[in-house]
Amino acid sequence: MTAKENVEKLMDELIPFARKMIAIEGEFYPYGGFINATGEIVHVGVEKDDEYPSSAEMENDLQATFYRMAKSEECIATAIVANVRVIPPGEKKAYDAIRASLNHSNGYSALIFLPYVVSESGVEYFQLFAHKGENITFKSAAIDTTEEVAE
Repeated sequence: MTAKENVEKLMDELIPFARKMIAIEGEFYPYGGFINATGEIVHVGVEKDDEYPSSAEMENDLQATFYRMAKSEECIATAIVANVRVIPPGEKKAYDAIRASLNHSNGYSALIFLPYVVSESGVEYFQLFAHKGENITFKSAAIDTTEEVAE
């Protein structure tokens, strides 16, 4: 399995929870997951003492956890899923979006965005789009530039 296929498998496992929370609550707190050395997907959340913790703080905690795990080679891929605002390509206004920050130990990295609008009639999702990521999780890993980010 390629690095891209690994992170896509991880994203496909994690995104349904964000969609479920948006349908129920209209939003969600950041969470993540990783693929361990044996290929298993593990879901990860952050517990905070605050009733309404900062999303940025939760993302930082997840990133720190994944960096430590990557350094000790406990994982081969990571994902942090967050609720963000983004201007999709070709648009002029910002939308809420599910963002998946995907990173692989070989250096592959992508930011995947799934814009949406919540209304009284439900949740409407728009075209998914991607950007190349920075891969700060595995920053000491060799970068493989042979795989392109899917648009």
